[in-house]
Amino acid sequence: MKESTSAFLKQRQKLKLVTAIGLALTAMQSNAEEADAAGVPDDSDIEQISVIGAKTTRTTAAITNEYIEAQAPGIAPQNLLKDLPGVTVQTSDPYGMYELINTISIRGFNAGQLGVTVDGVPLESVNNSEGGTIMRYVLSENLAGVEVSPGSGDVSQPTQHALGGAIRYFSSDPEDEVGGKASFTVGSYNFQRSFIRVDTGELWDGGPTAYISGARLRSNTFEIDNATLSNDHVEAKIKQSWDDNSLTFRMTWDNRDDHDYMEYDLDGNPAAWWTILDGLTGDPEIDWMYYEYWRNGRRTWLYNLEGNFWLTENFNLKVTPYYEKKHGYAWFSVTPANAQSLYDSAIAGGRTDIEYEPNGIMAQRNGQRPGERYGTTVNAVWDISATNTLAFGGWYEDYDYDPNLPLQNSSLVDGTITNEIIGWSYDRHFSTQTANFYIKDTMRFLNDDLTVEVGAKALTVDRHFEGIANLTDYNSNTYRDFDVKNEDLFQPQAGVSYFVTPDTQVFANYAENYAGAPSAALVSTVFNPDISPEQSTNIDIGVRTSGEKWSGYLALYSIDYQDRIVSIASRNIQTISGSAYTNVGDMETYGAELSGEYRPDNQWKFTASLSYNSSKYKNDYFTYDADTDTDVLIPVEGKYIFDQPKVSGSLVAAWKGDNYFFNMDVKYTGSRWANAINTEETDAYTLVNGSVGWVGDDTGRFANMRFQLAFYNLLDEDYLSAISTSETDSGSYKMGTPRTLYASVEYTF
Repeated sequence: MKESTSAFLKQRQKLKLVTAIGLALTAMQSNAEEADAAGVPDDSDIEQISVIGAKTTRTTAAITNEYIEAQAPGIAPQNLLKDLPGVTVQTSDPYGMYELINTISIRGFNAGQLGVTVDGVPLESVNNSEGGTIMRYVLSENLAGVEVSPGSGDVSQPTQHALGGAIRYFSSDPEDEVGGKASFTVGSYNFQRSFIRVDTGELWDGGPTAYISGARLRSNTFEIDNATLSNDHVEAKIKQSWDDNSLTFRMTWDNRDDHDYMEYDLDGNPAAWWTILDGLTGDPEIDWMYYEYWRNGRRTWLYNLEGNFWLTENFNLKVTPYYEKKHGYAWFSVTPANAQSLYDSAIAGGRTDIEYEPNGIMAQRNGQRPGERYGTTVNAVWDISATNTLAFGGWYEDYDYDPNLPLQNSSLVDGTITNEIIGWSYDRHFSTQTANFYIKDTMRFLNDDLTVEVGAKALTVDRHFEGIANLTDYNSNTYRDFDVKNEDLFQPQAGVSYFVTPDTQVFANYAENYAGAPSAALVSTVFNPDISPEQSTNIDIGVRTSGEKWSGYLALYSIDYQDRIVSIASRNIQTISGSAYTNVGDMETYGAELSGEYRPDNQWKFTASLSYNSSKYKNDYFTYDADTDTDVLIPVEGKYIFDQPKVSGSLVAAWKGDNYFFNMDVKYTGSRWANAINTEETDAYTLVNGSVGWVGDDTGRFANMRFQLAFYNLLDEDYLSAISTSETDSGSYKMGTPRTLYASVEYTF
C-alpha cells in the first residue's frame, strides 16, 4: 500500500510540474516563418503550404482549404487524404461513423505506426480503444489544412510509435469579425447532420477572438435499417494576440455510439462467424448476434493551451500543455453454451470465487475503456544567423489506460445485464510515461538555393502493467505486475534540398525511427521480456517543380524495417501453449510516387497521383502447434505484406465558376493480400466520388447560401474495405459502402 500511495503522489507531483512549466511559458510566440524553418509549422502556415511541399527536404503533400470545401460538409478528416500519393484510406462511409472499419496506411505502414498530431498535440494511438481517431478531435469544417510526410516525419514530431510517415492536422483560428456558418445535410440511410459555428470577433478592442462550434450526426448502417450510428461533437477556441505573441486555448468534446457491422468472406458473403441479425428468433444460441447486443461508444475530452512567444528577436518558443480524458464501452453477447464453457474452464483452472447458474439466455461482455493522459510539447527556434537556424525541444506525456472486459449474466426477467460476474477476459491497468527530445540545425547556402538539415531525436518509453492480463491468467488466478522500458537515445535524420532552377528542386532525406513495444505485448498469454522494439530506416529522394500553371513531384523511397513484432503461438517453460508477441525478422520496402497538378485557367484544376509500393518480408519464422507439439515453419520470406496495394492512383478534376462548382475524383486501389503467406488476395477496385453545387452572391434571395449534392461510390462498386488480417489463416472483411448521396444547404452569416 505504501508503494502504491508513493506512486500516486509521484504522478501528482509530475502533473503539477508539467502544468507549472506549461503555464509559465505560455506568454510567448514564434512567428510562422521561423516555425517553418524549424520544421514546426504554425497554424497560419498551412494556408500557404504547397501541395508539393516546396520548403522541405523530404516528400510532403498538403490538403488545402480549397480541397476541403469541395467535399461534402463534415467529411471525416482522414478521408481528405485518400487522393494523396502513397496513402490508402478505408472508412465505413465518407463520414467514418463506424470507427472499427476506419484504417489508414502510408507506404506499407499501418495507422499504429504513423505519427499523428492535431495543433501540435500528439494522438497517443489511432487505435479506437487505446487511443482515438482524428474524427474525435477536429471537424473538417474547422480545419485550416493537413500536412502529410509519407516517408518520415520531422524530428520535432512528438510520437512514440512512428516508424513511417507523419500527419499534422491544423485547426483554423477564430475570425477577426463577428460571424459564423450553419449547415444541414441529409443523405442515404437516414443520414442527418447539422453543424453550426459562431465567431465572436474581438470580444473588445484589442481583446481575444473566439469561436464555438458543434455538430450532431445520426444515421443507420447500410446493412440493418434499425442499427444506428450517432455522434455529437463540440469544439471551441479562444485566442489572445498582442504584438507578435499569442495565447490560444482549445477544447473538444466528442460523444459517439454505434452498432457493429458484419464480417464478410473473400467472396463478399456474410461470414458465418459474424452475421448480425436484425430481429430475434427466440433461440439464444442464434440471438446472440442480434444487432442490439453489439454496440460501442466513446466519450472524449481534450483541452490544450498553446503559448507562442519571443524571448528575443531571434529566439522564439512554442509550448503546448494538454490534457485528455476518455471513456468508452464495448458490448457484445455470448451464447449460453459459450458462457457455460467459459465458466467450466475457470473452475477447471482453479477459480473458487465465481458462481454461475445457466438461465438459458445470453450472457454479456460489457467492456469499459477509461483513459487519462496529460503532457507538454516544447519547440524552440533560434535564428543564429541569416543562414543558420537551430531548432530543439521535447515532449513528455503520462498516460493511464485501464480497460476491462467482464462476462456478466443477464436477467431472466428482461434480459438486461446484471451485476453477476461469471468471469473476466481481462482487467488491465497500463501506466506509460513517454519522453522525447530533438535537435535540428538548418543551414542555407548559395543564396538559399541549397538547404541542409541535420538533426537527431531521442525517445524513452516506460510502461508499467498490473492486473489480469488475459483469460488464461484469470482462470489460473494470475496477477501480473512488472515494468518494461524501451529507449533509443540517438535517432539521426539528415536532409538536403537544392534548387537546380528557380522552379525545380531536388531533395533527399535519411531518417532512423524507433517505436516502443506495443502495450498488447505485455498482456499476451506468454509474456516475452526480451522483445525488441521495432525500428526503421527511411530514405527519400526526389524532384519537384512548380510553374505558373502546373506543379508536381516524383519521389523514390526505400525502407528497412527491422524486428517486426507479431503475436504467434508459443509455449512457456511449463509447456502451456498460448500466444506471445515476439520479433520475427525484417521487412524491405521500396517504391515510387508521382503527383501533379495542372491549372489551365482560373476555373479549372486537375490533379493526379500514381503510387507503386513493394513491401516484402525478409525472414521465415516458426510457431508452435499444440496439436502436434512441434514448431511449424511460417514461410513468409519474399512474400508481400498484407493490406497494402502495390499500385494505387487517383485523378481529380475540379471546376469553380462565379456561382457554380463541380468536383469529381476517381480513386484506384490495387489488390491487397489478407495474410502474410499470400494465399488470399482481394480484388482491386475503383471508386468514383464527387459533388456539384451552387454558391449565392452577397446580395439577393439566396445571399450567402451554398447548396451542394455530393455522391460517393457513384458506380455502386462492390468492394471489400477494411481487412482483419492474419499471418497464415483467411482474413475477414468489412464490406465497402454502397453508393451514397448527400444533399446539404449552408448559410454563412
